[in-house]
Amino acid sequence: MCFRVLFLFFPLSKVVCPTTKPFSATYKHYAKNGGTHMNRNDIIQELKNRGYHAEPQDVVKNGVLKEGIILRTSSNIAPTVYVDDFIKRGLSASEAADACIRIFESNNSISFDVNQLLSRTFLWKNCYLGLQKT
Repeated sequence: MCFRVLFLFFPLSKVVCPTTKPFSATYKHYAKNGGTHMNRNDIIQELKNRGYHAEPQDVVKNGVLKEGIILRTSSNIAPTVYVDDFIKRGLSASEAADACIRIFESNNSISFDVNQLLSRTFLWKNCYLGLQKT
């Protein structure tokens, strides 16, 4: 069994995830559209059409591969929005892009000075060592 060493930083911010439509409503939308299924690239294209700089990012969390989208700005922090659930629920690319934008905007106010990572005091107070199964 392999493990990856993680450094966890707390507390940077409280992550806010807005609620989305219940599964039954999204399934109705999926069935209404002839069962056409969208994927992460469709969401990325929709975000790009709206003027966002989006790119795919795969992340392994506790041994599970999650499909994400990074939304880049001029900030040194680029949040990853995981879209697996949107795809499973049958959201349209437009609905998934709306959800990504809501999540991004509700967490966009994080400011973090990357130079703090060079401070031993900051690391001792905020860094915890953990293992993640790969």
